[in-house]
Amino acid sequence: MSNDEITRVALKYINGRDDGASWYNLEIALSRKGYGGDCNTVTLLHELMSKGLIYICGGGRTEAPLYKISEFGKKFLRD
Repeated sequence: MSNDEITRVALKYINGRDDGASWYNLEIALSRKGYGGDCNTVTLLHELMSKGLIYICGGGRTEAPLYKISEFGKKFLRD
């Protein structure tokens, strides 16, 4: 499984959540799609943030903030 493939699956999931997605939501979604155990979800989210593909939106709890896809992330999915 390539990192790019997991990145795209994660971005598609986050993009589909109007209210944002927590690491826990994403971990469950990745597992249901057969990607469980292929990556550390929190590390993946930090990598996506560092690349400017997602951002933390308000809401959520301190230990489980909500993430939304950025415009750059949406462009990444289109390309």
